[in-house]
Amino acid sequence: MGEIRSLALLFGTLLFLGCERMDTVETGYPDFESAVKAEAIGDGKWIPAFLPTSATSIRELHNLDTNEEWLFFRFNATDLAALRSACQPLAGDDTVFPRKPPGNWWPADLTRDTVKREQPEGKYEYYACKGNSGMVIDRRRNEAYYWTWIR
Repeated sequence: MGEIRSLALLFGTLLFLGCERMDTVETGYPDFESAVKAEAIGDGKWIPAFLPTSATSIRELHNLDTNEEWLFFRFNATDLAALRSACQPLAGDDTVFPRKPPGNWWPADLTRDTVKREQPEGKYEYYACKGNSGMVIDRRRNEAYYWTWIR
């Protein structure tokens, strides 16, 4: 009887994990123009309209069930001011960080579970964006991380 319960528990766990993966969609675009051609940017889309035209190495991942989203892109330093003006600056302590996404490209120090670890001074700039979303800019590398969250 114990073996049947163990098998049922294992099956249920595998089914749950498999369903989460099915509800998660990851897309990549080499540059802004590719994302525009795919009609992936703007209101009602997964990529926000403020994505700079210099954006490259775009990675977007979203969960259809929860509407959580994770977005990464690189940008030219000349677009920094426009990117900053798209959202409101925050102190790192005021930021609501996302849960860890299903993927290894999101920095471990930008998740709810690990954000309390010490980060090098000035590594990130923190922003609150429209709705339940946030953005972090890594100026040293001209990279941005954008996410939406659930409470």
